[in-house]
Amino acid sequence: MLPKFDPTNSKACLSILEDVTTNAKQVQDSVLEAILSRNAQTEYLKGFLNGQLDKQSFKNNLPVVTYEDYRPY
Repeated sequence: MLPKFDPTNSKACLSILEDVTTNAKQVQDSVLEAILSRNAQTEYLKGFLNGQLDKQSFKNNLPVVTYEDYRPY
């Protein structure tokens, strides 16, 4: 997630932009971890992850789906 910053501070904006583009993999991993942690107890994720919240479990166990696949949830 992005840290708090003053959007009118151009140096702060540039610093954050450089950080997220330089460290894109780490940023994406962090965002995925936050999403999984927040939603771990949802009926949908419990059906696939069985309590595992790591990225590899997510990649191995969750299928690529369409909206119609999870619409009932």
